[in-house]
Amino acid sequence: MIEKMAYVSVIGPKSRFDDITDKYLADYEIHLENAVLQLEGNEHISPFADQNPYTDLHSRAEEIEGLIPHAQLSAKQAKKAAKKAAKAAKKGAPAKYISPDEACGIVIELEGKLKESVEKTGKLTEKKKQLEEELAQTAHFKGLNYKLDELKNFDFVALRFGRIPKSGWNYFLENNEGEEAGLFNECTTDAAYVWGVYFAPVNEITRIDSVLTSLRFETVEVETKRKGTPAQICAEIEAELAQIEKELEDLGKESEKLLAEKKEDLSLAIEKLKELEHNFDARKYAACITEKIDGLSGGQETFFLICGWMRVKEAGKLSERLEKETEDIICFVNENPADAGLNPPTSIKNRGIFKPYEMYVKMYGLPAYDEFDPTILISVLYSFMFGAMFGDLGHGLVLLIGGAVLYFWKRSQLAGIISLAGVFSCIFGLLFGSFFGFEDLIPTLWLKPREAMSTLNFVGRINTVFALAVVFGMFLMLVLMVINVLSHIKQKKFVDSIFTSNGIAGFVFYGSIVLIVLLYMTGHSLPPTGLILVMVIVPLLLIAMNEFLTNVIKGHKPYIETSVGMYCVESFFDLFETCLTYFSNSLSYVRIGAFAVSHAAMMEVVFSLTGFDDGTGSIIGLIFGNLFVIGFEGLIVGIQVLRLQYYEVFSKFYKGDGRTFTPFFKKRRNS
Repeated sequence: MIEKMAYVSVIGPKSRFDDITDKYLADYEIHLENAVLQLEGNEHISPFADQNPYTDLHSRAEEIEGLIPHAQLSAKQAKKAAKKAAKAAKKGAPAKYISPDEACGIVIELEGKLKESVEKTGKLTEKKKQLEEELAQTAHFKGLNYKLDELKNFDFVALRFGRIPKSGWNYFLENNEGEEAGLFNECTTDAAYVWGVYFAPVNEITRIDSVLTSLRFETVEVETKRKGTPAQICAEIEAELAQIEKELEDLGKESEKLLAEKKEDLSLAIEKLKELEHNFDARKYAACITEKIDGLSGGQETFFLICGWMRVKEAGKLSERLEKETEDIICFVNENPADAGLNPPTSIKNRGIFKPYEMYVKMYGLPAYDEFDPTILISVLYSFMFGAMFGDLGHGLVLLIGGAVLYFWKRSQLAGIISLAGVFSCIFGLLFGSFFGFEDLIPTLWLKPREAMSTLNFVGRINTVFALAVVFGMFLMLVLMVINVLSHIKQKKFVDSIFTSNGIAGFVFYGSIVLIVLLYMTGHSLPPTGLILVMVIVPLLLIAMNEFLTNVIKGHKPYIETSVGMYCVESFFDLFETCLTYFSNSLSYVRIGAFAVSHAAMMEVVFSLTGFDDGTGSIIGLIFGNLFVIGFEGLIVGIQVLRLQYYEVFSKFYKGDGRTFTPFFKKRRNS
């Protein structure tokens, strides 16, 4: 069901904007529109140009919270806390309210108390980062048993710290073996590189550098003012890092102790600042209206205008509150926006067993505001077709129970669809007399899909389920044409549906063909030839002249873009394509019967493989066989039924080009 929308405009003094958004608008779900664009061209209209003052304060508040180690929850704990808060909100539990000034005051007060701690933490963190970089740089050369400070004092020996890719290590050894002027000291090895130091005479180092480059040696700079071997330096750095970690931990505990009494207040302040930051951004959608004040002063007064979409009931509540509690705020509510040429967003709301099917509708496309919501239709058709194609009482019970458990446990929309489809599988399982593939355990209330046969004129012997599937498809197509006409009436475009292939002309033509086919195949007498020609030929001609006749009725000047001869040729091929589409769409429903028959055949294969056809069956094999059929065939049937919905049902009357109702403000509950 598409919820009715109202277009709401709120006007008041610019100085009251924050007060109105915080106290009133933030209590309702409002899809905001850009007021400046709505009034484009008016020279007295301008956008708000204020910077958000809460962004920086909100960021600083979160930094303060980050100083408290125990205030940071794990992902699992955060999820639990969010669920608990959501349940409390659902029950209407009031939340403690603080004003914007109180929220800002809490953050500023805590910043003052924590200033020294923050500065120390920042310095220690920066020092820690530098030490970690120095450690990472030096640790690769732990295997060097020379003091780095003494190596730099060599007068006649130059050295190069570096690494060689493992993939080129053997190549380096082979080609460097004959180099008498240089010596490579291997230090450490990791997953990708061999790290070490290359020594060479000072007068040979330029040539050696060229050789090393060709051998894929990558030079690395090692900068340190420390004394000792790399291993000693690393140990010294690690000790300093451990000391910094301890100091940071002590500062964290000190901060936690300092903020112990303010944890709840800080959390409330952060939430409030987050809300204020968000609400302030409503200025991006609002407009400023400047008007001259009559009188000797010749001054100006500035008003704000904010507009958007709300559900009709909520729009009425907001209007009543503003009228009752304010004197300088005006609220206009238009409950018939489509009449004013406006394009409302769409919010669909279906309850109970129909709600999970909103997922399929949104996958295809959200209905426009003036369209029909096909959720209920697709829920009935999808479940019915699925049950007919997968008719088995046992399998249906598995889908029903398993889907219901998943739906109530995980709130999975797909699980809800599976559960309802399982209900229809159970119904058709009883009609077909099938229970986990066994055809003789329960009585057949209707027919056996593989055995039931019918004799029809012209066609001869045919499986009854196949014939019924096509008949069902034909009648469904007629119903969808009626829905298409009603949809056009709702959109006030009735004329556009008169001469189309899915409109009135198409209904008369296809309905006549269906009637003639059914009468002929069941051996009944046909209507008079003249009546048949009128009921078939006339609608076809009207469909061919659709555009021409529609323009005439609308009062537009009728015209033909090409010559009359070419127009006739194009119309002929369009009619041929239309008739072919009717035929292919009708036959498309044969798959319903085909899968009903194939289900029994697939279970026969399971019985054969598990030995149940000769009385030596394995229960475990049968269980796994049934699980395979439920999973494999259930998946294929589900996809095929969805294909029928999208290509054979939706294409007849549904566009799905609506825009989503996206509230800027969310409902809140305050004490």
